[in-house]
Amino acid sequence: MVGPDGLSSSSSPVMQTPRVDHAAMQQPGAGAKRGLLEAVLQLSVPPEVLQYVQDVLPPVPDEQVEARQITYETYSTFRMQLAALPEPLLQQVCGSVRACTLQELLQPLRAIRPVNGGPGWDMDVVMQLRTLNFDLSGAAAAGAAE
Repeated sequence: MVGPDGLSSSSSPVMQTPRVDHAAMQQPGAGAKRGLLEAVLQLSVPPEVLQYVQDVLPPVPDEQVEARQITYETYSTFRMQLAALPEPLLQQVCGSVRACTLQELLQPLRAIRPVNGGPGWDMDVVMQLRTLNFDLSGAAAAGAAE
């Protein structure tokens, strides 16, 4: 399979068909696969179905819990959903943001997607997503003090 940027998605361990036994959960990338599965399911199924999937699948090993959580957090954001759109559709949905195009703004998210040859998650991208709603300029604090 070839991704939209021409890279083979089969080269990423996150894009391989997962096994669901205990031994499979010990493999590298299993935590990230689980986080990706849960994030995608969250978009399209009721919470009861997601809970059932979590109950049926084996637990994520302790050493892969962080990868599962960060992948889930990353793929649950609206920006990642926008980053998954092909360029023509993205242009129809959005114009530009401040002094750059939305395509430029979403490039770090597109780069970490396994379909584009990325690792699935990146801590720098996660930290950027986590800080989107914070105003660190002091303007909000100054307004609250008045």
